[in-house]
Amino acid sequence: MDVVSPVGNLDAVDALTADGRIVTIRPIQPSDRRQLARLYGDAAPESLRLRFFAQPGSATLAAEVDRLCRPPSDRIMPPGPRSSLPVRA
Repeated sequence: MDVVSPVGNLDAVDALTADGRIVTIRPIQPSDRRQLARLYGDAAPESLRLRFFAQPGSATLAAEVDRLCRPPSDRIMPPGPRSSLPVRA
């Protein structure tokens, strides 16, 4: 089921789960900060390891919540001094 409906200024998509329920998937918003922090706080250590490829500490989790809850235009980090961008000639 691919029904798109607006949530604020963001698009949301309704999806059908394996057990037949309909869920709405939408981008994270700054107002989701508390719920996202709780999600990470309640997650099993193995789930966090699979998500972060290591066992994250509380500072890592807080930084990730901060990053995800920023406005969408601020989530992408600018290239660092050692990175390069492809250039077409």
